[in-house]
Amino acid sequence: MGIGLWTGSIAVISDAFHTFSAVGGVLVAIVAAKLARRPADEDRSFGWYRAEIIGALVNGGFLLGMALIVIVMGAMRLSDPIELPTGPMLWAAAGGLFTEFISLGLIWKQSQSDLNVKGALWHIIQTFVGSLLIIVTALVIQFTGFLLIDPILGMGFGFVLLWASWGILRDAAHLLMEGTPADVGLSDVTGALEQVEGVANAHHVHAWALTSGRYVFSGHVRVADETDPQAVLAAAHAMLKEKFGFFFVTLQVEDTCLDESGAEAIDPEMKIVLLLLLITLSEATIGVFVKLTDGLIPIQTLNFYALSFAAAFLMAVMPLATGRPLRFPKGNLKDTAIIGVLIATQISVFNYAMTLVPIANAVIFWSVAPFFVFIFSALFLGEKARKSYILIFAVALTGIVLAKPLEGGHMIGNLVALGDGAIYAAMVTYMRYEGKTEAGNDIAWSMLAGALILSPALILAGPGTPAATISYAALGMDLPVMLWAAGLGIVSTGFAYFGISIVLKTLNANVYALVDIIVSPVVASTLGYLIFAEIPAQGMIYGGALLLGAGFWLTREMSRGAENRAVHPCQCA
Repeated sequence: MGIGLWTGSIAVISDAFHTFSAVGGVLVAIVAAKLARRPADEDRSFGWYRAEIIGALVNGGFLLGMALIVIVMGAMRLSDPIELPTGPMLWAAAGGLFTEFISLGLIWKQSQSDLNVKGALWHIIQTFVGSLLIIVTALVIQFTGFLLIDPILGMGFGFVLLWASWGILRDAAHLLMEGTPADVGLSDVTGALEQVEGVANAHHVHAWALTSGRYVFSGHVRVADETDPQAVLAAAHAMLKEKFGFFFVTLQVEDTCLDESGAEAIDPEMKIVLLLLLITLSEATIGVFVKLTDGLIPIQTLNFYALSFAAAFLMAVMPLATGRPLRFPKGNLKDTAIIGVLIATQISVFNYAMTLVPIANAVIFWSVAPFFVFIFSALFLGEKARKSYILIFAVALTGIVLAKPLEGGHMIGNLVALGDGAIYAAMVTYMRYEGKTEAGNDIAWSMLAGALILSPALILAGPGTPAATISYAALGMDLPVMLWAAGLGIVSTGFAYFGISIVLKTLNANVYALVDIIVSPVVASTLGYLIFAEIPAQGMIYGGALLLGAGFWLTREMSRGAENRAVHPCQCA
């Protein structure tokens, strides 16, 4: 750390930070492993096994903190590179490599079966990579004089740390949330139970892990008539231990299926309505967060920050919501990448429009998307027009004329918003061409792809001043501008896509589209008026009403006989 602070090298500082966290991670792993060996007592009937998971969370938290620090420091250094002495950097890297080889040899074997030690192993491996990056950085600077290599490789290492911390935190959170172990298939276990002689039915089955490799199972089995329940219990218990390796098994034997009581069911329709309301509100805040940054972050870089936050949010919550680990989409790479490109383009253009015009203008002119969907579908998918479309297009054109997109000093922004509607329509048309109809988890990977595509903005447009604060007299406090960038990514983008991916699993896709076309623009325009005192012109109000109504009408007409077609990039699985 001393060498890093003396030389000012982001690569050395990042490796030093990580070395500190690696040492701490190993200590946490050792302490947690000792705690896990404590016997069970009245207060902790399962013992202290979960101490290892708490240790893994601490390790993952260290990695996450280090990753964010390194990325922010690197982004700030991109705009102001400094001369670096390469000799001390090489000595620091050589010392690091020596200690890391020793550490790897000490814990490699145990890391294969212990999540906590696996976290410590990741610390050491990434520190090893960091040492190699320092050597590369020093040699490039020595022989080429390219100073930007230091923050670039430092940030690259930061993203490696971010990825590693995500994996450890995801696995630890899955265990703490009593998630089904990844290598246990409940349907397989249920099927095996029902193959046991005398078992008529298996239900209320649950599997979870106390810690890595220690799986627990509970369930109910209904026995057939004239069957010895004790014999069935013994056979089922032995099968679960021998075939599936459960550490602890609890079975309830019944001669009739006993339903669990005491829990009131929540009307699923009400849950969907509530989720739709939250999605609408989150989408409506896009313009608010963009404008609250007050130009302190270039819009290109703001889009990168937003998609990065959104990708991190989706990767964190998707496994918790689905109960399944996030899998890399090996068989769906092309669609995932293409959707990522389209998402990055569409979000970037829309947010840019927000910097040029009032919120109402951007959302209303964007709502021409359904008309572009029809045009593209007719051109590329051979969709037939109906007579009613003539009247619908006439209403829409009347709305556009009344809204006067070429007047009022907002011509460029209005046209950008219109163009963004076409980009969104192209995305939907592509998914319909590929036959995408089901929502899935690949949206998280598409969002990550979009963030990577936008990452050059850090160099081309600069990182901005994410550490700056803005004073709000009404609140009596100063708030960091990065708070609004995080809100744009997590609330407006990440949560919206997360909620939509859930809604589209249970709700007719075009029903969602109809709600989205009408409600979200109205709410967004209202927020623009309440927060920024943006008052739409009279022509914009009347024209916008006609345009939104025509979009609603067209989407409804196009959905007849094709209720499950794609309407949103969440249907890219």
